[in-house]
Amino acid sequence: MASRAILQMAAQSGPPVMDEDGLLKRGTIVRHMVLPGCKSDSFQILGWLADHLAPDRFLISLLSQYTPFYKSSEHPELNRRITSYEYSQVVEEALRLGFTNGFMQEKAAQKKNTPRPSTSQGSTRPGCTHLPAATMASIISI
Repeated sequence: MASRAILQMAAQSGPPVMDEDGLLKRGTIVRHMVLPGCKSDSFQILGWLADHLAPDRFLISLLSQYTPFYKSSEHPELNRRITSYEYSQVVEEALRLGFTNGFMQEKAAQKKNTPRPSTSQGSTRPGCTHLPAATMASIISI
């Protein structure tokens, strides 16, 4: 379903158009959260994008700030941050596929932009003061 939505958004919004300040006025941004141990999944998503959309039809945003929370200890494969190596391999694949327009994060952004867990007063259940703007996969079209 997301694949059809991506194609439709890119068709409706047209190629990315920036204003004089470098802000996106029109276009589609495909955001992808790189998850720990899922480098091959990221490669598949990037490959699909390369097969179905010209690199100048959208902007890619590769996100590195995945942080395990709440019940992540129940899923050992997701109970860690991604490594610099994992993220850099995904970025290299994106560049190899011709995705040179978009957003890639510095590793330092992973810690700086990640919400810190908090515990509600009187509760032992971990919470979050706010959620990151990114989801595992999101699409923005203007």
